[in-house]
This record gives sequence, structure tokens and C-alpha cells, in this order.
Amino acid sequence: MSKILLQGGSIVNPGFATAQHGDLLIEGERIIKVGDFSVADAAVQQIDCSGKLLFPGLVDMHVHITAAPYSHAMLARAGVTSALDLGSHPEAMQQSLANYGAGLNLGFLHVLVPGETVSGPNPSRSELEKCIDWALSQGALGIKIIGGHRPMNAEAIKTCIELCAQRQCWIAHHSGSVETPGNFYGFEESCRLADGNPLHIAHINSYCRGDSGLSPIEEAHRAIELLKAYPNCRSESYLALINGTSGRCANDVPSSMVTRRCLQRFGYECTRAGVEKAIQDGHARVRANDDERKQVYLMTADEGLRRYREMDTNVGLSFEVNQPSSAIPLAIAKNRDGEFVVDALATDGGAHPRNLTFKLALCLVEFGAMTLGELTHKTASRPAELLGLDDRGSLQPGKIADIAIVEPNSKEVLSTYAAGQLIFDGDKVCGQGGKLFTHAEKPQIDFPNYCVKPSWLI
Repeated sequence: MSKILLQGGSIVNPGFATAQHGDLLIEGERIIKVGDFSVADAAVQQIDCSGKLLFPGLVDMHVHITAAPYSHAMLARAGVTSALDLGSHPEAMQQSLANYGAGLNLGFLHVLVPGETVSGPNPSRSELEKCIDWALSQGALGIKIIGGHRPMNAEAIKTCIELCAQRQCWIAHHSGSVETPGNFYGFEESCRLADGNPLHIAHINSYCRGDSGLSPIEEAHRAIELLKAYPNCRSESYLALINGTSGRCANDVPSSMVTRRCLQRFGYECTRAGVEKAIQDGHARVRANDDERKQVYLMTADEGLRRYREMDTNVGLSFEVNQPSSAIPLAIAKNRDGEFVVDALATDGGAHPRNLTFKLALCLVEFGAMTLGELTHKTASRPAELLGLDDRGSLQPGKIADIAIVEPNSKEVLSTYAAGQLIFDGDKVCGQGGKLFTHAEKPQIDFPNYCVKPSWLI
């Protein structure tokens, strides 16, 4: 069993405002000792961490993995060790892990897409029951409704939430329905449709872009009060400026409602020609894979337009629509008990090139908006608790050795360990495979897996 000693680092844990100088000993997949000590054992690999911050590996509650082959590697480079894919398919997730895995601990939600994975925007209760039960049997933690992109009727959404509550499985909603757009009013609708049942409302900041007639900061303050009033709703937000959507068109009209709203925001027609003009002007950026560096990047306008036409519109797009004036209040808001209103900081990343948690959140720490311990709470311990990952989220003896080593000045991740194994060495991603956490105790899959029971769903 391998032993690794991380020496002389600044160890960051939830519950401590500042980092604690010390050493951390890993044996196998677990942390066995933390403190100020030395080890006189030639078999122990000793790594000097002087001047470096040692964080628990990030637990990202909102990523997209199967949308791009290099998502696993991008997350490992960003210091992520556990993540929840909000919108995949069982077969796609297993293939992605087998072909591109980087040693991460992952869960996924089966996505409900009208006309694809369900019959249409108003599937019957019986159809929804069969879809949910099948997804759980195939290793999903639960389901995701992509209301903002491809909405269902409000009544069908409410039924989904009820069915998942009965099964005590996860359900996430990108707010929006056939009746209500995926903006602040869609977020309000999500809270109401939950009707007291558990619901994960995705990326709260994306409903606070000033699309409802209110300013982004007004929307953020109202969102904070709504979340206080609906404690059954869990949430996350992210800090990056770009969003993620699809350029795909059907009959020369963008299929995604998000894409249409972005086009309208910048004054373009909701047509294929409008998308092309937005790409040409630099408001829409086409995402592409860099096979040499194994990452996703945003193309230049000319490259993107060529790619969009070559792929007959079937490309990923990003618009710079997220507002710091709402993202920052949502990230730091607390209730009267001193608890964060928005549970976690996530990225909505992986396949989208915005895996910037340390880079951006450490700026909030420098500004004094949150402490290092609070950052770790929102990016590791709290999401781990919500996901039922009880042995992750802090750097304490007995915990799984998920660790991100960060250079404090540049805020760059220097290396990432998952379950005691080096998966990113600062240059290349060296992790392989991975493991799935699932709702079912014995899902019908061959990939390594284990069952979790998030307490907030019970």
C-alpha cells in the first residue's frame, strides 16, 4: 500500500477561517494523519508543499461530462475529484468513463428531453415512472429536466418532482417550462412546483441576468429571499461569465430556448442566420476540442463560423451573459444563522471551458468576501454532504484522500489526488477510469460503482 507525505503545506479545512500549516500523510486511499510531524520511512514518498495551499478536492455539484471527450481531464486539472453530471445518458456515461476517465468519483442524472428521451413536453405519469425507474436501474442518481433549453409542461415537471420524492432519488431542474421562460420567473415557478418536495435548482446565477425586467442585482436579492422561503430547494451557482448552450437548429430555428434568449439579448434574429451573425460579431463563441492539449476551447469568430457551417449547426456555443453583480451576492449571501443561502459553488463546467472555481473564488477570499474555510465549505464539504459522500469534503484523518494543491498567488492547481492517487501532476492528467456513485444498490452496469443515500432526499 503506497504512502505519501505532503510536507509543510497550508492545509485548508471547513470550519477554520485560515489555513493551518502542517503535514498530511496518505496511506492507500485515505488520509491517516494531519499535523506537524515527520516520517522516517524510506518507503514513504515525501513531497515538499511549502508555500502551497492544500484543499480538499473540489466536489462539483454541476458539470457536463459526456458532452466532450476531454471533460474528465479538464476537471482533474481544475482540482475536481468528485462531480455530478447534470444531464447525461447511462450508456454515454459508461463509455465516457471507459474511454476518457481520469480517476474521478462521479454521479450522473438522466436527462429528460421532450421528443428524445420522453415522448414530448407533456409525458404521462406512467411514462415518467418508467423513465425514472429505468434510469435508476442503469446507474443514474436521478433525473434532470432541462426546462431552460427544451421545456416540458409545468404539470409534467411537478409530476416528475413528486415521483422522485417518492423514490427518494435526486431531481434537478434547469428552470423553465412551456408556460414560463427559463429566467427569474422560471426560477420562481420551480420553487412553487416543488410543493415542499426536494428539488435541486440548477445554477441560480443564470436566472439573474436582468432578463425579467429587473436588474441582475434585484433578481439576485429576490432569489436569495425565495431560497430562504423554500428550504426544500437546494442550489448552486457559478462565477464564470460565459454560459453554455447549443447552436443546433431545426428548420433554421435554434432548438434551445436559451440560445434564442441569448440572441434576443444581443439584438439578433432567432434564426440560423442570426446565430451566424452572432458568431461573426463575437457574441456567440463556438466550442471545440483541442486534441493536442486535450481540452475544450472557444474558437475565434472566423474559425467558429466555418465550424458552425461544417457541422450543420450541431456545435456547442457560449455567450458572455452572466453578471458579476448577481453572481457575487449569490455566492456569499447568508441567512440569519450564518449559513450560506446558496448551498454550493459549482462550475456548470467540464465540457464547458469555465472550470475556474479556485481561480475565481480565491479572488473573493482576497477581497474578504469569504474565508478559506468558507470557500472549502461551499466547494467541498457542503456538496459532499448533499451528495451523500460522507467520507469526502475535508482533509481529516480517515477521510478519502481527495486533495488539490494550489499555488496561492497564481491560483493555479499544481496537482490533484483522487483517493490517494495522483491524477494530475501539474503538466499532464495521469488518472484513468473512475467510479460511479448511484441511487440503486445494485444497478445493471458493469462499471465500478457504489450506492449513496443523500440525507436531504429522505
